[in-house]
Amino acid sequence: MSKARELAELGAVYDSGALSNRNKIINGAFQVWQRGTSQTGSNSYGSVDRWVLYTSGNGLTAAQSNDVPSGSGLTYSIATTGTSSGEYILAQGIELTKTGYAGEFYNGQKITISYYAKSSVAGDKLRHFIAFRNTTTGSTNQSIIENNTNQNDLTTSYQRFSKTYTISVDPNSTNTVLCVMIRTRNAANDSSTAAGNITIAGVQLEVGSEATPFEHRSFGQELALCQRYYHRIEGTSKLVGHCFYYGTTEVDVEVNLPRTMRAAPSLTASSGSNYFRIQHYADDFNTFSGVQYYSGASLNMWAQSGGSIGTISGTAGDAGYVVTNSASSVLEFSSEL
Repeated sequence: MSKARELAELGAVYDSGALSNRNKIINGAFQVWQRGTSQTGSNSYGSVDRWVLYTSGNGLTAAQSNDVPSGSGLTYSIATTGTSSGEYILAQGIELTKTGYAGEFYNGQKITISYYAKSSVAGDKLRHFIAFRNTTTGSTNQSIIENNTNQNDLTTSYQRFSKTYTISVDPNSTNTVLCVMIRTRNAANDSSTAAGNITIAGVQLEVGSEATPFEHRSFGQELALCQRYYHRIEGTSKLVGHCFYYGTTEVDVEVNLPRTMRAAPSLTASSGSNYFRIQHYADDFNTFSGVQYYSGASLNMWAQSGGSIGTISGTAGDAGYVVTNSASSVLEFSSEL
């Protein structure tokens, strides 16, 4: 794309005040991968932040790649490997400003999705599904904007695709997200199973009818946006939080999160022999019982002696801090939509 063309497209959106914060997709440059850099065999959040990948039963692994379009300024893409036996989908739920309220995605508004893509087999296609939904993966009570009618024809080289849609529906009262899906299609047999491996980079969704140049954000900005929905602590000797003994067999831990999360997060804690340690007392235990309280960017977790937790023994009121005590120690805090 020429500089003159880029300036013309930016000029077309100037009146709306959207020269910055145009991209409503979080982590569209695929920079942040808190859960790991590949995903196989699940239809869930499992690798790249904010993206639900449908890889269950289709023979594919989706992974971080450094194969990016020349001159794009991008560092990462997401690429599949393996022999496909089913549909591959990337999906993101863009949080609405309030449940049941469209905000800037109002009836009559135009939105434009754009991205770079290619396939190892020319002729594969990508199509779009866009809808207001209760959750990113749930179809109950959805209100559909686009239902896979437009398709982009892939070659073995990167192309930048863009499609503009006019929103013609309102969200239902329980909808929390505008769900955007990119889905595979096979031109040879019109099935959802792509013939080749798909690589996608630089995904952008913006208000208006122009596909403007991809909006680059720093890694720090993108990570902060992702941590509204997910935060992870893992590895050995990582600080979990300050603590005190609530009685002699229970420890309460205050965790300071890097960002205020969307809602009170769920906790997924790894469990194994002496995975966590109360420092100063060398009091080791296996996992946590759960989250008790959450406010702003702080929450309180607890662990009580017995069963899978292991043995906790201390003096009521004594204070210390909890750290991870194994390379396999993981704490996941999630408020994904």
